[in-house]
Amino acid sequence: MAVRSAASPLLGLRSTGPTRAAASRSYYPAMDFDLSGDQAALQGEARRLLDRYSGPEQVRAYLASDAPFDADLWAAMVEQGWTAVAVAEDRGGLGLGWVEAAVLLEEVGRHTSPVPYAPQLLALDALADGRHGDLASALIDGSATAAVAWGVFGKEALLAVAPDYWLEEPRELLALCLRGEGRRATGGA
Repeated sequence: MAVRSAASPLLGLRSTGPTRAAASRSYYPAMDFDLSGDQAALQGEARRLLDRYSGPEQVRAYLASDAPFDADLWAAMVEQGWTAVAVAEDRGGLGLGWVEAAVLLEEVGRHTSPVPYAPQLLALDALADGRHGDLASALIDGSATAAVAWGVFGKEALLAVAPDYWLEEPRELLALCLRGEGRRATGGA
């Protein structure tokens, strides 16, 4: 016990039990949930961009329109590389990761931004195996948007839910619906 107690400050361990009875102490590594400097900077820049494009007036204007999402905001997010944040660099992404994606998602939610950001990230993750590079490229460059559906379903069931989409080859567990670049949709993942 004496060795563990002496090593605790060096290992970043702290007691979570009562301090009087050494035998009842338990040790866990300290976890840091704070954002790194780079992540905090990303959060600040995201907040500034969304303040500019997704303020209350812009969201109300979007709600009064028939648009599927705010195209100006979406273009600004794509230009900043938001769609590529959790995609590996060797696949055309920024290679930052899911913590950075969560930082951006938090700001999108804070601003109630009318964009398909979460579905886009999920679709890109579904295409992470690299077999659908052209589809992933269209999602990264913003020329297509996507939605992902999980379940056991056939083409008829998907068309009942999303009649605007035509799915070529829906799979039993995953279907990917794309919209953009002159095509109504493409399926399969």
